[in-house]
Amino acid sequence: MKIGYMPSIYSEDILPEIAFAKKHFDYIEITFKRDLSIYSKKYISSMNDILRGFKVMGHVHWGYDFSQGKPQNIYKAQKTIGMYKKIGARKSTVHPSAGNGGSIERIRTNNIKSLGEIAGFCEENGVQMLVENLQTFPYNRAVNLKDLIEKIPSIMITLDVGHANITSDSEFVNFLNIIGDKIGHIHLHDNIGEYDHLFFQDTKKLAKIIKLIKKSGYNDTITIESFRIMGKEKPIELGDEERKDLIIRQLGEIRDLL
Repeated sequence: MKIGYMPSIYSEDILPEIAFAKKHFDYIEITFKRDLSIYSKKYISSMNDILRGFKVMGHVHWGYDFSQGKPQNIYKAQKTIGMYKKIGARKSTVHPSAGNGGSIERIRTNNIKSLGEIAGFCEENGVQMLVENLQTFPYNRAVNLKDLIEKIPSIMITLDVGHANITSDSEFVNFLNIIGDKIGHIHLHDNIGEYDHLFFQDTKKLAKIIKLIKKSGYNDTITIESFRIMGKEKPIELGDEERKDLIIRQLGEIRDLL
């Protein structure tokens, strides 16, 4: 399995993040901000110069709302994926949208329409589209993602471990059992209750998750998506250097388990 690094969306400059990933990881997974104008042709060229064949994956910003089926959000996601392709990405994760209330049927219909159009764009451009499970209904359970796959057969799934464990203690295993053959990527991080994107501080819990992944037969990419640690009552946000120290340590623990 290949282990990847995800920079913070708040990183002002991706170039040093690429250099860090090349030193320690097998690939980098990049999330562009929603203001795509900051990624000029010159900046994209600089990214390519530093990457120099290093594997990169795309992660479309989760702020695009597909629950209303608005063309501008579809277009922005497609444009983002097109920019990822320019830096060598051949896989890109997209988040479905849970919406802000209203008809669940309409939310599902609009997601299928929007994600279907994005998937078509990906097929035309040689990019594998991956859809990530959410923390909230209607895209938090394996059965719901299975239904989405049946509607859009070309997509694969990014299994977010923390999101699955927030949904229920059994949902992670449900994903492996119900749609394991359609899992094309994994986001790995801990959760404690509703708090997620945490570093694993319980090595036994991490070991159990890695064991289940290996047992399922999955043997592809895993991105460490941890940004904070759990304090006594709530998460503690980490500075850039502190986070990097912890992520290197967690990387070593994961590689030992693999």
